[in-house]
Amino acid sequence: MPRPRSIDDATLLEAARKVFVEKGPGASTREIARRAGVSEGVLFQRYATKADLFFAALAPPAADPGSILAVGDDAVGNVAALEEAALRILAYFRETMPLLLPLVNHPAFDPERFFHHEAPASLQAWIDALVSFIDAQRSPGRSADGSSEIDRAPREDSRAAATLLTSAMFGVALIDTAGIHGAPLPDPAIRGMVRALWQGIDPPSER
Repeated sequence: MPRPRSIDDATLLEAARKVFVEKGPGASTREIARRAGVSEGVLFQRYATKADLFFAALAPPAADPGSILAVGDDAVGNVAALEEAALRILAYFRETMPLLLPLVNHPAFDPERFFHHEAPASLQAWIDALVSFIDAQRSPGRSADGSSEIDRAPREDSRAAATLLTSAMFGVALIDTAGIHGAPLPDPAIRGMVRALWQGIDPPSER
């Protein structure tokens, strides 16, 4: 009868995650085992190589676009809904950035494989959800240029705005993590960025 595991995978990966974030890909498995309270042999029973352990430990937490972008029905047409969504997007990127930086700097990191096969949420699915969210905040039955077209699905300007907003929040999280401006960008500044973007979309209800 096999002996029960002395430590579960989640606890082991949490210890490995902390060490890798502190010391980078060069962190020793001896230090990880010490932090986890197990032998190095236990590490390699679970993960065949140090690289396998590294990528398992630093995989970003799964994002749920539905929860991040959820708003009440009364928020339709309200730029404040997009501001709140942007703050939640930023919170997710701030949480994951300390993991992403050492991850992408690992010599064995394969962007194509990771982002298309191993990432917890595909970037395309994220952008698609954000496009739908932005469309829902615009005046129904009207396009951004004020025409009566309602069959743009998704609207190209909404997709551009979704990509721009995602990139902006990712960039803010990167700058915050690097400490470039000394302190995290405050919420009013983020809201201002979103309002500037919304003016470019220019829904009739917000004129």
